[in-house]
Amino acid sequence: MKSNKGFSLIELIIVIAIMAVLVAIIAPNLTKYLGKSKTSTDKANLAEVKKQAKLAASNASIDEVPIFNNASTGTCTYVIESTNSGLNVDFSGNGTSQFANILKGVLGDDISTKSKIGNGTKISITITGTISGGYDATTKFTN
Repeated sequence: MKSNKGFSLIELIIVIAIMAVLVAIIAPNLTKYLGKSKTSTDKANLAEVKKQAKLAASNASIDEVPIFNNASTGTCTYVIESTNSGLNVDFSGNGTSQFANILKGVLGDDISTKSKIGNGTKISITITGTISGGYDATTKFTN
């Protein structure tokens, strides 16, 4: 009497075919889920940077560190980039190097964990406002 202890080639091919069909069904949903996950993470990271920038602006005005060149009102964009040598903060227009250094200190090296996976390598923070009216910040990823 002969005992069958294994699977036949036909049975193995059928199992592989069923697995291929399941992967074909699951893979698109998985990639869609991963994309949504990355987008949610990026939005949360930008919101956190925005909170930190607004807090830095408030503290800077209390400590009488100028955020804008004319010190009382304006709009300025600070661009933050994490590099191998550390954190770079560039500013344009009405910004000051003193506030750029404060942002660098507040955001610290953890900004590298907030870098965008797809749409940019730098975070742009635009600060607007006045000393008396308070400050607002907008953030976005940029190249």
